[in-house]
Amino acid sequence: MSERPLLRLLEGPGAIGALLTVTLNTTAWGGTMAFAHDALALDEYVADLRRTVSDDALLTDRVANVESVPELICPMPVSETVDETLARQVRWTLTARYLDPGGLVFGVALSLAVVLGSLFAPLVVVPFITAVAGVAFAYCGLRRPSFLLAVPAYWLSLPLVVYGLSRSTFEWNGRRYRWRSLYDATVLDRSREPASEEMAESGGSDEMRE
Repeated sequence: MSERPLLRLLEGPGAIGALLTVTLNTTAWGGTMAFAHDALALDEYVADLRRTVSDDALLTDRVANVESVPELICPMPVSETVDETLARQVRWTLTARYLDPGGLVFGVALSLAVVLGSLFAPLVVVPFITAVAGVAFAYCGLRRPSFLLAVPAYWLSLPLVVYGLSRSTFEWNGRRYRWRSLYDATVLDRSREPASEEMAESGGSDEMRE
């Protein structure tokens, strides 16, 4: 959640995506995860993590039977410029491309369905998607009117996916990355690497371990 106009506009699809992720148990995401030691080839996971980006997406790819805990859902305030929001979009899109292509296709298909539905059956699709976004906001503990913008946000999400797929570089947590394939990720600007205490505060999520 954010007060920035672009991020606030995108909250509707984001909340619906979070609702689907939790209720369908599709992703080990969010920084609070637990699993049995023998459920994961840990040494192999750590070795592969050093060559890629996104610890939780790689973990999702390696463990079975993810089970979400809705009680742990909480809003995550962020304050980002347009450039930072676009960089986040690139990182998320590339993560889906390399580790969850089926999820990427589903997301694009959903956005396209909303766009086409709002054109050809607006009296049905617009109220329905807006209502679903309202339910998702309530489920995630959000008390904000931006769920009313869910339909235009889906319109915007399509060019954002195209933008994300067209890029291979992005900035995240003070570093600039080039990510060209699942195990071809490079830190381009080490001089901007955040201090260790900042890394500790961020939890180190979605960072390449070196």
